[in-house]
Amino acid sequence: MLLETGLAGGGADWALVQTPLRDHASLRVRPASLGASPPTGEASRTSSDFVDDITMTLAAAGVDAPYVLVGHSTGAWQVIVFASTYPDEVAGAVYVDPRNPGTSDAFLESLGKVTPGEPAAATSLRG
Repeated sequence: MLLETGLAGGGADWALVQTPLRDHASLRVRPASLGASPPTGEASRTSSDFVDDITMTLAAAGVDAPYVLVGHSTGAWQVIVFASTYPDEVAGAVYVDPRNPGTSDAFLESLGKVTPGEPAAATSLRG
């Protein structure tokens, strides 16, 4: 089983479910770029990049298919792309409060154009 976190999430997001799930399945929490894992060093990542990371995570952990994938918020996007790329390796997918891609578009539009002296948080969110 793979638990894919949402935007800016980490392993702690799944703390309440990790222990009970470990009794029933091999368990991995992602993404590799957050939490206790080393940073990827890449400024921009696509869902395909995350799918590659998921593949490497599962292989390195020795977890065999078929997989049950759980995606929270934007993590659902990675689960969808992985399941569509490797349909024969996925036993099931669970989406926890999945974020609609249109929501991100609307959010970015609401930020408006970059303005001199704007808060660093606004600039960071655009990235």
